[in-house]
Amino acid sequence: MTALIAVLAVLLGAGSLAQKSTEPPLPRVERLCGKLQHVRDIPEKKNSRTLIQKTTNLSSAVVSLYPFDEKGNCCEMISALEKTITGRWGSFHLKENGLARGTYWLVAEAGGRQYKMLIQFVPQRNSIKPCSEIYWQVTDEGQFWITETIVID
Repeated sequence: MTALIAVLAVLLGAGSLAQKSTEPPLPRVERLCGKLQHVRDIPEKKNSRTLIQKTTNLSSAVVSLYPFDEKGNCCEMISALEKTITGRWGSFHLKENGLARGTYWLVAEAGGRQYKMLIQFVPQRNSIKPCSEIYWQVTDEGQFWITETIVID
């Protein structure tokens, strides 16, 4: 009986997901800074069937910010609004002064690859979010996402 209830809950949940939009919302970013990292899964030494995540900071990578156009084009025949190079530990900071709230392309170039992410920039006046707790992560498969450390008191 318990198994039947669990299966029914999964099916109902899957049905409600199917009705929602397939487009995930854009990441809302209040600061254009953080650490650029490469993430990959590697087999655990004692048990090769178990994968663990290895994260490496990407130094000397180029991080750029491009305007968004309604056609969804990025980076071709337009200049970057801001551009910087990551430091030794993968850290970077793009200038935010005068940058309007809105949709932008954040582009990272590392290891001969280009990673693109569409973001929603929502600057917060006097933000207390430290750049050291914002992680921009890429994979060999071309994925690019943002994670943040959240401290709960």
